[in-house]
Amino acid sequence: MNYIQQAFKGNNEWYHWVLTIVLVFIGWQIIGAIPLIMAAAAYSENLTEFAKAAEDNFMSLGINKNLFLFLMLFMFAVGLAFLLIGIKYVHKRAINSIVTSRRKIDWKRFWFGFLSWGTLVVILSFLGILLAPEDYTFNFNAKPFFILVTISVLIIPLQTSLEELLFRGYFMQGIGVLAKNRWIPLIITSVCFGLLHGANPEVEKLGYITMVFYIGTGFFTELLL
Repeated sequence: MNYIQQAFKGNNEWYHWVLTIVLVFIGWQIIGAIPLIMAAAAYSENLTEFAKAAEDNFMSLGINKNLFLFLMLFMFAVGLAFLLIGIKYVHKRAINSIVTSRRKIDWKRFWFGFLSWGTLVVILSFLGILLAPEDYTFNFNAKPFFILVTISVLIIPLQTSLEELLFRGYFMQGIGVLAKNRWIPLIITSVCFGLLHGANPEVEKLGYITMVFYIGTGFFTELLL
């Protein structure tokens, strides 16, 4: 409950929450989308082709995959910046109040979690290669590979940070202010966060059983706050 109580340290009238959500939407879906729209327009031969691609997927225009990934992730990065602006200047509270109930972020816990999960993923990946090598194909092209690595290391953390801080942080605190308890925001944010991943490719391939992972990890991580 200490984590949810961080919301009471600043401005927490309903209009502060609405204004911050609007700011995030503007940054994420409007300002952040400008570079992607400009790139799509550059790849389009005419307005009709651009409009059709906007309805389906801009990837159909032949945009470089790494460039497309970067532009998509850039939208999240701008959204994250606007979320932090909302916390600091609309709610008038410290930015780390959306991350932890402690005075400072405990980076030891962060690195412990990062290294633990990273080690587990590496081990499971190698086991997958050993047990089913036919499912893997070695395909190395240095230039796009290192560009992808750079994007993954620098930009993907910003995308995941927006998702986590918005749902498991901001929304959880906001619902907690209304509900005055921990369990209602825990359940609502975990379920909503999981359902929003229902359209992910892995869900289509592996089935809705993967939703147990998304929702379950939400419960687990939020219980640690």
